[in-house]
Amino acid sequence: SSRALQILSLIECGGVPVIPASPTIVLRGVGASFGLGMYTTWDSFYRFVSSSVRSTYESINSAAGKAAIIAGTVDFAGSESPLTGAEKAANPQIKLLPVFAGAV
Repeated sequence: SSRALQILSLIECGGVPVIPASPTIVLRGVGASFGLGMYTTWDSFYRFVSSSVRSTYESINSAAGKAAIIAGTVDFAGSESPLTGAEKAANPQIKLLPVFAGAV
C-alpha cells in the first residue's frame, strides 16, 4: 500500500524526512515566545507530509508579531492578544485563528 511504502521510505532514510535543498514554499512567522515550541514541532511533523513546504517562526514578542503581520512582512504571527477593532477594520485581509491555548 501507499502508506507501507511511505513507512519503508522513512526506514530506509533512517526515519528522517528527506528535505529538498530549496523548498518551494517557505512560510515565515514571528510573535510571542509561547508558541515557539508548537510551531517548530508542527513544521517538523509537516515534513512527513510535504517536503516542499517549510515554516520558520521567530519568537520576538506579541506586539512585534502583530506589527509584522499588519505590515505584511510575515505570513503569520502569534500573539496572546487579538487585533483591536480598529486594526481588524484597517486590515480585513488578516484572519484571526485561535490555534492553541494554555496557562502562562
